[in-house]
Amino acid sequence: MGENVAPARGRAARRCTGWKLDLNVPQARHYTFTEDEATLLRIARRFDASKDLITGWIGTVDSARIVASERAYLGAFFDEHLRHRPQRLLDGPSPRHPDVVFVR
Repeated sequence: MGENVAPARGRAARRCTGWKLDLNVPQARHYTFTEDEATLLRIARRFDASKDLITGWIGTVDSARIVASERAYLGAFFDEHLRHRPQRLLDGPSPRHPDVVFVR
C-alpha cells in the first residue's frame, strides 16, 4: 500500500480481544477496495495516464475477481457472526479466491 502499516496493524490486532481475521491482497492498493476503481480507470484512459500511475492507484489484481472475493468474504463474515452459520471460507485460504492471503 505504499507505506508500511504492518507494525501499527500488529499492535492493534494484539489489543483486540474479540474475533478477528486478517486478510491481505498483495496485488491490491487502496482504491481497489472502493467504488472509485471504475472511475479512476475511465479517467486514466481519458487522459492517457501511465500504467505505473494506474497500478499505483488500484494495483494489479483482476477487478472482477477481487470484487467476487470481497463479496464472498463479507458475506461469509455476516453469515457466521449475524446468522450464526459457520463458514468454511473463513477458516483458511481458498482456491476460489487466489488473490486473498490469510495473515497469521
